[in-house]
Amino acid sequence: MLSIKVRYLRNIFLVHLLLTTITPALFSQEETEVEPQIEPEVEVEKKNSGFISIGINASYGNVDRSSTDFESELERKFKRQTVTFDGHYFQFTSRGKRVDENIELSLIDLVKLKYRFKLYGKITAFRNTYRGYDSQYRFGVGILETLKTKKTFSLTYRLGYQIRNSAVTNNLINDYNNGTNQFLQAGCKVDVNLFESVDFSAKFDYDLDPNNSTNSNIEIASKLIFKVNKWLDLEAKYSYFYAGLPVTGKLGLDQRFSVNLKINFN
Repeated sequence: MLSIKVRYLRNIFLVHLLLTTITPALFSQEETEVEPQIEPEVEVEKKNSGFISIGINASYGNVDRSSTDFESELERKFKRQTVTFDGHYFQFTSRGKRVDENIELSLIDLVKLKYRFKLYGKITAFRNTYRGYDSQYRFGVGILETLKTKKTFSLTYRLGYQIRNSAVTNNLINDYNNGTNQFLQAGCKVDVNLFESVDFSAKFDYDLDPNNSTNSNIEIASKLIFKVNKWLDLEAKYSYFYAGLPVTGKLGLDQRFSVNLKINFN
């Protein structure tokens, strides 16, 4: 009888030992085999970007009027600001004779403020003797806001102030724009993603001389962007420019249609 109790106690002890040693080991093995969760990769914002754009065709409703169009941009992003340098050059020829030439270089500093607002400063050097400007320097500041309702749509509007110092070509009818003038500025820009590889962009800019309301400028530009790949875009562009008080004495109306090949780099 005593031997039966001893065997019974021994069996209980063995079962207890099995439960306290082998079973936890099995559970711990299962826990180590669980694959760890992989966190999604966070896309790092590119600090440097830019492009080179080469115009391959342009016209002004006249087959005899053609142009070469070159544009470039270099952008550098910092923690709270973005600095951009861009340049634009084009010339129109008609029957072998140059009828228009534009050279424009700009430096833009964009600083983030609270909410969606940004403060900008812009310095531009401009030359177009066919519009009557041997040289022109522009110094502007302002504020802008970008509204995004969807990932495929954004609207940006801005208000600014600009000082222009112009050297007008000699012997022109209207030299009011010669010297220093002030301008109040307003503008807006719309960007829309139409399809997976097609974007549309349009902007409207209005400049007004507070000392002479006739001295105003309107510029409208729109373009369709066809993305060939991440390095190459094909752009179809239209732009319209109006000067209420042109220095040449003629209404400063200018329209341009062009097709550009754009090379992007990062």
